[in-house]
Amino acid sequence: MSELGHFMQDLSEAMEVTFQASEGVYSLEMPTSGGRTQVVHAFVQESGMDGDMIVFYTPVGEASDETDWESLLELNVGTVYARVGVIEGEIVVLAGQMLDSADVSEVIAILSEVGTLGDMLENLLYGEDRY
Repeated sequence: MSELGHFMQDLSEAMEVTFQASEGVYSLEMPTSGGRTQVVHAFVQESGMDGDMIVFYTPVGEASDETDWESLLELNVGTVYARVGVIEGEIVVLAGQMLDSADVSEVIAILSEVGTLGDMLENLLYGEDRY
């Protein structure tokens, strides 16, 4: 198992959630408010600095002509770890953490923010659990 795999296993045990792995991408189903859940994915990417970065992300849904871009970007002002963005026409919430300095308690906070914000946006924009 890879370094990220071991770390994700430690995270899933600490959070008491299960994780799945497929082709280097790890997925955790995070509980959110109202009995809902949000799947947060993680993979390693070269950071361009010294070391690899864990990228955490959750897809929210397809962006459309009706998407209020300014409001989406304004959400980034109130977050600590997560950022809302659009990648290939898909609204996503993402965050990063250097792999070699990743701490379970801090990453739990990161995952909570990514999952909660993703779920909130998904519910607000689409009214349903999509991912």
